Amino acid sequence: MKYKDFETLITKLQGLHNRSSALYDLGVDTLTYNEDFYMVIELLMDQAFSDYNRDWIEWFLYERVTYSGEILKAHDAEGNEICYDIKSLWKEVTAT
Repeated sequence: MKYKDFETLITKLQGLHNRSSALYDLGVDTLTYNEDFYMVIELLMDQAFSDYNRDWIEWFLYERVTYSGEILKAHDAEGNEICYDIKSLWKEVTAT
């Protein structure tokens, strides 16, 4: 996968997550409606990335920004911040 495709993938997944969260906050649960889409996405992600890399991608998409809006940080073994934007996420998932 090329970086531009990865960037598009992550950006689109962020948009889907944000839209679903906003609808949920309004009382609309789209989980049942979107479940098949997310199953397809998971199958494709399993094929494209290792478990380690998928874990970082999922952390970036779903856990990095908490419900209260706090942005969590991740660090490598040397204490350097990693996975703080899409480009640094790409660097992490392509390093292994």
